[in-house]
Amino acid sequence: MLDEYIESPIDCKIFLKYKSSSGTELKEVLLTQTLNYRITENKKPVYGFNRNRFGQVIKGKRLIEGVIVLKKSIFNEIGDLIDLSSINNSSRKLTTEKIAYLKSVLPENTNLMNLVKEYEKDAAILYEMEKIKLEKSKKYNIFNTLPQGTNLIVAFGSVINSNEFKLKYKKILEKDSIDYATELEKLIKSDSELVIEDINFLEKTGEINISKSDIDEVYKFFGSLDNWEQ
Repeated sequence: MLDEYIESPIDCKIFLKYKSSSGTELKEVLLTQTLNYRITENKKPVYGFNRNRFGQVIKGKRLIEGVIVLKKSIFNEIGDLIDLSSINNSSRKLTTEKIAYLKSVLPENTNLMNLVKEYEKDAAILYEMEKIKLEKSKKYNIFNTLPQGTNLIVAFGSVINSNEFKLKYKKILEKDSIDYATELEKLIKSDSELVIEDINFLEKTGEINISKSDIDEVYKFFGSLDNWEQ
């Protein structure tokens, strides 16, 4: 569980929501200097039958694009938090259950049963190779699609660095609740002016700022807005 409140240098915070062996976790990771964004929304006029003027407007697609400056170390931290072995094991368990079911319903010594047994051997070899690969890397490339159940959340607003927010945040952590991640997420979304989810990184812009403690890198991203009405 998260055991501290991180002081981000601006009124913006970034969180990683992910699954672990104990359930859903929510951890804040250090955001650095800048968040620039642009919101685009395509609106469409609706015309009545045989009318030259539209009667109402419906919302179309909404997209948020932007640039964010992150500590280089944040990507190692995120990679460490995402337990790739558990994803591998979950997939393997599902495959094993499917094979067991097919073996229970198919008659022995048929071509289909022989095919299932061959697939069982191939699957075992494949998962063993993936296990070796994961053990070698131990890192997750943030530019890949995040595993199911994993999400980056950026929250912006003056309230989220206020003393009132910090007290609420710490109280949730002190309760040591199994469902603490859901409570934290509700708090973050209710106290933020802008919440960006489903973040996908497009590219590094090539701008780098080297300090004594870390390296700051600039990334382009796109995502979706949560409950944004303006």
